[in-house]
Amino acid sequence: MARKRTGPPLKDAPPIAFLHRSKAFLRIANTSYGEYCSPPTGFPAEQLVWPLLFLYAHAVELALKAFLLAKGEAIEGTPLKTHQLAIIYSRCRMLGLSFNPSDTNQNESVMHWLDEGNQDQGFRYMSTAGAEPEVWLGHDVANRVVEKIAEELKALDVEDNVPVRLMIRWGGPRPK
Repeated sequence: MARKRTGPPLKDAPPIAFLHRSKAFLRIANTSYGEYCSPPTGFPAEQLVWPLLFLYAHAVELALKAFLLAKGEAIEGTPLKTHQLAIIYSRCRMLGLSFNPSDTNQNESVMHWLDEGNQDQGFRYMSTAGAEPEVWLGHDVANRVVEKIAEELKALDVEDNVPVRLMIRWGGPRPK
């Protein structure tokens, strides 16, 4: 049975909550990237490509939305409530998110490739039809973008206090 999600609506979530969730997805992606680079015996690294690109894309999306919220932009009910990274990234750039020129070009290319590869949720459901970045590019850009946005939020004095909620989960005994 599916559990019902409860919690504050998107419009009430603070920017730092988006950044923390972004860093969580990035951490899992980076851990998995290590296995992609040195796969265990008998496990083809190519099977990790789409899950990795999904995790990197989601980490970037959440970080970009953290930046937008920190700058006072609304997401809910606007064209920014999208998973299209190129659109969100473009708006962030308009609001002052900057990188050195070579990084900016690479970031923009990777955002477009991630969007193209993830059309129709392709990274999740194996329906990729378009271009997609090499995994190392997704890794590099995601880490660069999330790190930069963390710095930007700190410079904007965004409070690092995420609302706490208590969640109790019941389940059977765990096997030893």
